[in-house]
Amino acid sequence: MKSFENKDNASSPYKWDLEQQGASKAEYISPDIETLQGQPNIDFDELLALRNEKDTQSTQNQENEETVEVYNQFGNYVTTTGNPDKAVEKRVIALSKSTAKAIKKGASWKDFADVITLPSEEVMNTAQEAIDRTQSSSVQIEQGFVVGIDGTTSEIVSDGENGKVKMGPAYEEMEKRGVKTAFDVHTHPEGEIFDDFINSTHQPSGKERMLTIDEDYGYRGLKERQKAVTEPSWVLGQLNQVKYVKRENQVGGEGERIEIRENYITFYTHEGIMGGMSWEDFKTTVNRCNKKADKLAAKK
Repeated sequence: MKSFENKDNASSPYKWDLEQQGASKAEYISPDIETLQGQPNIDFDELLALRNEKDTQSTQNQENEETVEVYNQFGNYVTTTGNPDKAVEKRVIALSKSTAKAIKKGASWKDFADVITLPSEEVMNTAQEAIDRTQSSSVQIEQGFVVGIDGTTSEIVSDGENGKVKMGPAYEEMEKRGVKTAFDVHTHPEGEIFDDFINSTHQPSGKERMLTIDEDYGYRGLKERQKAVTEPSWVLGQLNQVKYVKRENQVGGEGERIEIRENYITFYTHEGIMGGMSWEDFKTTVNRCNKKADKLAAKK
């Protein structure tokens, strides 16, 4: 590797041989060093100053980076990204083991679609109210609301005629308030089980990547095109299952038929489903994240 030295005086002490120091040129020298080549009196201090200038720029970039605490779908702490010396500015949940593992190894959480912001108390309370409203009458009607990037929510809206929610008024409300939206949330009715046929209501309606205004995937796709959403939307529905459980000491036969219904949350984008779990499990995850966040903050 080339040595930078005073060409007019081979014995000049102003010499910095990068190769002997075991460092790469890119690590120590900025492009500005080209202006110094061939000039006399190029010394170590000048080269060191250039290196320090580069390091300072790098440090400043790190200081400006958002500090984010990452948790997994079980509510366990994974890692903190950004500048560890700064206070935590955001907390997120990776919805899959593979994503949590990749982020822990150094991947950016921003590169994954199955990462959501840790919901605020207001979001969780509004979601529970939407579920309760949907299930409060025999004629179940979808309920929905919009969430801002600041963790606030719109009023809960519904259509009231054909059972499907119309989210437009909720988006308009947030726009009037000057709040940038992050995603929307809506409920699905309870559904029915006929024999062993399950009318699943916990998944988005429609087909992935299809733009149809009255179906979940399509409406979400339109909002993505408008850049009105920044993370997965939620469907709050029910996971309906039929199981056959053998009675005590039963040898033959299918066993007793049991219908299982549980509130379920599904996260989705226009591209497809990003994850899901029972609503009770999700509430437990959020509570666990908040408790662990408080403990980590207390240690700091």
